[in-house]
Amino acid sequence: MAEEHEDHPGPRLGFDIIELLISTFSGQKDDYGKETVPPIPLLFDRVCEGRNPASNAPLFFLPFEILSQILHHVPDTSLASLAQVNSDCRQLARSRQFTSILLDYSDQALALVAKLLAEGDERSNGGGLTKNPGLGPCIRRITISTRPEWIVDRHHIELSEEYATVPKAEQNRRRSAANDAYFNRYLLSIQKILSDQTILPHLELVDFQDRIVLNQSFFVDIANSKVQHLRLGRIMVNETIAIDYQALQPGQSWPLRSLNLDIYAIPNASKDACSTLSLSLLHLCAPTLESFDWQILMAGKLQTRQLGPHPQFPSLRALRLPFLNIDDDALLRELIHDNLQALEVQIDLKPTMATFFERRGRVPALKTFVWPSQLKESQSLSFLAANPGLSKLSMPKEAPEDLLNSRVLPLLVRSFSRLTSLCLVWDCKSISSSALEQISKIRTLEQLRLSAGCQFGWRHDWLIDHGDMQELLPALPLLRTLAFSRDSYDNGVNINCDRYYESKYTCLEDLMDSNWSEEAFEKKHRDRMLHEGDIYFASISRLKFLFFGMIPMGSRQGMSGKKTARALTAERDECETLLRETFGWKGILPA
Repeated sequence: MAEEHEDHPGPRLGFDIIELLISTFSGQKDDYGKETVPPIPLLFDRVCEGRNPASNAPLFFLPFEILSQILHHVPDTSLASLAQVNSDCRQLARSRQFTSILLDYSDQALALVAKLLAEGDERSNGGGLTKNPGLGPCIRRITISTRPEWIVDRHHIELSEEYATVPKAEQNRRRSAANDAYFNRYLLSIQKILSDQTILPHLELVDFQDRIVLNQSFFVDIANSKVQHLRLGRIMVNETIAIDYQALQPGQSWPLRSLNLDIYAIPNASKDACSTLSLSLLHLCAPTLESFDWQILMAGKLQTRQLGPHPQFPSLRALRLPFLNIDDDALLRELIHDNLQALEVQIDLKPTMATFFERRGRVPALKTFVWPSQLKESQSLSFLAANPGLSKLSMPKEAPEDLLNSRVLPLLVRSFSRLTSLCLVWDCKSISSSALEQISKIRTLEQLRLSAGCQFGWRHDWLIDHGDMQELLPALPLLRTLAFSRDSYDNGVNINCDRYYESKYTCLEDLMDSNWSEEAFEKKHRDRMLHEGDIYFASISRLKFLFFGMIPMGSRQGMSGKKTARALTAERDECETLLRETFGWKGILPA
């Protein structure tokens, strides 16, 4: 029997809980500015589903809007105490405690799932209501993101040398039990909760981050929920799944407002799996979709013609297609319509797309354009030139110096009179004074992000010239945010600046110091950056935020009225998420 277990091929890719133990590479520290702002709690009458307060306390005779403002000022640490006063206070506290929940496979997550299932049973036997105000009506957002440590703790499986010594038969037994618990009980329970609108009557956002295969029943259940914002992060697809209107409950529509669809086909998946799933979902939600972030990793091109006529997107205002090859002019026309306000796309990814955008011309409502292509010197700028009404332009990939200095910047200076945000990256190791002079003439700029040289890995080879920046950029009278990414500094130790952050020396004297340490480098580097920051804040009157040397900085004002720089983090931070969202595409999010 043991031999049979050892030869067992194991679960298929995407159906194995082991895959959730594999951490994704995160690279450099990227914490500052990533904090998720919780949604505003619903008013008391909504979380009580129309019930009158049971308490005679004066607090509950106040207008619910005033009650909401009072709740906003209750410290998080006091909510548990508030919940113990009486049933009304418990529901009031819950409305903030559970407005956004995380299902991470922890004991608390499993208890929440069990509680919501019990409320569903009670509602089905009680005419749609629970006897007492329930937990479900308080929830507006759900994030499903399993933490590996809970899998290890619950099922005693892990990725380690020690676990590899466990007999194969026992490994297979634990793995099978874990898969059954996760896929057949935990996930199915979540699906049941999502699809029953009486359990979560105010659910608005579902963020699914577990990288597994989701089957057809999941999409049917989510389409029958009240979800208005759906994020699917790198989910796997292994077979052709099509969801149509027949999957919806009678009289039901799917009023989805935003969709982040990041999917990839596993090896040996059917050729049209990703295309069919994506397009069938779009057919269901196209009439109400306002924001769409579409990413697919698969072999070959997107198959777009197998589900009949393309849907129209009358409400679409924000569209992100960072890597997608759409070889279909008709679908592009439906997506890139005149009312689109924000667009991220590699317009020259394939010939069909290049031809479409070459001819598309002006998009009247377009305000944000992110162009994440690896540009060439001979790059056509016709689509950019046709849209001088942009307020935000980001070109976040390295671009040739001649293209930026001789064609892009003159175009911006000449024609873009409403531009308030600009991000540019040079493929060389410096940014010339002439380029900075041109930027300084775009007087409408309120935020500016510049970078040069290598954009990935440990190598930082842009030897930034703060003197040039401090001399020329104060000419921008409205500038409030200024960021320099991937900048580096000469330390006199290395041949060039590439290894400045790796070597952890700021000057030759540091190398000679027998007491020198990594902590000493970080302090001296920070002091050096703050000194430069002082100069920027003194010379740019409206400046509020600075970033360079991996140090995010704000300002403080002394008794004399002089502004000086202050670090906003205790450690260096790439701030990549913050900068990408500040200078790039941003979808809609519920309040």
